[in-house]
Amino acid sequence: MRKLFILFFAVVITACSVEDTELCPTYSIENTEEVQDLHSFVQDVDFLPLCDSLPFGMVLKAMFTEDRGLLILDSEEQILLFSNNYTQVCFPILRGRASNEYLSATDIALRGDELIILDGSTIHCHSLSDRNRNYSYQLSLRVPGDAIAPMGNSGVYVFSAYSNNFNDNKKKKDNLLYGVNSRGEVINEYLRREDCTFTLFNISQSNGAYYLRPQNNRNVFYSLEEKGIEPKLKIDFCKSNIPERYYYNVAREDIGKYMNSPYYKLPLDLSKTDKLYYLHTAGPNANDIALLFNIESKRGIRWTNLPADGDMRILTSDSTHFILIYTPDIDDTGDLEHGPLFNILKYYSDSLNLEKGKSYLAKILIDV
Repeated sequence: MRKLFILFFAVVITACSVEDTELCPTYSIENTEEVQDLHSFVQDVDFLPLCDSLPFGMVLKAMFTEDRGLLILDSEEQILLFSNNYTQVCFPILRGRASNEYLSATDIALRGDELIILDGSTIHCHSLSDRNRNYSYQLSLRVPGDAIAPMGNSGVYVFSAYSNNFNDNKKKKDNLLYGVNSRGEVINEYLRREDCTFTLFNISQSNGAYYLRPQNNRNVFYSLEEKGIEPKLKIDFCKSNIPERYYYNVAREDIGKYMNSPYYKLPLDLSKTDKLYYLHTAGPNANDIALLFNIESKRGIRWTNLPADGDMRILTSDSTHFILIYTPDIDDTGDLEHGPLFNILKYYSDSLNLEKGKSYLAKILIDV
């Protein structure tokens, strides 16, 4: 089975909090059917070839620009912009020490035409249509930022998983999410730390919206809105939800024991179309479990991605399709066992005789 802890093992762990709420809609794993095949659910898959003149690593974040370009941040902290139906690619912002460049990119976000970059304790804001329009400001936070989202016309939300003192990470004290204005000043604080979390994939972007993943073992996703945060949905793992503070009380801060526990934990990567919610989570024994819910009926399906599948993360969505980057495997001989998502993508790509080893933007039309 695919082991999520392989991805998370190198990520520093700390602690988090989320306000309790019973007001948002709840989606229960008991209302999902486990499936081994997605053929009866996937209606179509479109593959759009990505220009390969600039190589890129594992994609950490992807989002569509206002003119339907594709902006990505990869594992090498490269920021790439694919345009003209993805047949062209460029670096919209160069790396360097100049005022219109960045040194490192922990996270990115979009506000209209404006690209926002988290670069250490600095926020860079750059127009994608006019490189001469850019500005930067220093964050007044005493803790490092891990993820960002736009807040209003000029501010940002900054998520920070670290306590100022590492030994305080297990304590219930600091806040985790900050609202920061365009002068870098903290004007709001949210989400008291109460339990453990990770520093990866804390904010996802989908169909123009930004979501903070659950931070406190209460499994509530928050929507990061212009004037504040709002509970969007809650995932109910029922009796299979990992107990509170399991990482500290049972696993004794052993990440392997935590991830391989017989419980569901760490729901993340929320994406939304007009009809569906998608997310995935670390299941019992660190299996990579994908969940797909019909928004109206609150019923859905779930499946397991397997180790040989490679990177099967849904990166974002538009109003109708879920989006990921797919590369037909040159070395796949058919001898390895694969999960349902890999198999359906291979089925469609083989029928189109796609070029092996080339990366495509895959748009999946699916219904439950």
